[in-house]
Amino acid sequence: LQQHEATPHVQCANFGLAVTLFFQQLAAQKQAQKLKQVEQAAEQRYTKIQQDQAQRMAALQRDILGEQARAMAVQQHAEQVDQALAVVNSALHSGMDWDQLHEVVRVEQEEHFNPIALLIHELKLE
Repeated sequence: LQQHEATPHVQCANFGLAVTLFFQQLAAQKQAQKLKQVEQAAEQRYTKIQQDQAQRMAALQRDILGEQARAMAVQQHAEQVDQALAVVNSALHSGMDWDQLHEVVRVEQEEHFNPIALLIHELKLE
């Protein structure tokens, strides 16, 4: 028992009190460990949410830059855009269906090299 003289210890009046004290300390340690685990889980969720929000912000910034570039292109070519819109709208108002319109645009682009048709990259009619 001399080997344990340096370790801290508590003297109890009887064995029952020692057992009670032991189990109280054991329960307190378990509760502290659970609390630590809950805190770590909350910290991990917080970190994950922060990273997700940062990724979303970066994606939104990229989207903004892309939309600004598109807007500048439309502004720089406003007259040609208006002409292309007028041609497409008049074709649709005359009763042309979307498949025919796609075909007309393709023919004008590939065979006639129509400068207004060449401005149309995609028709999103649906």
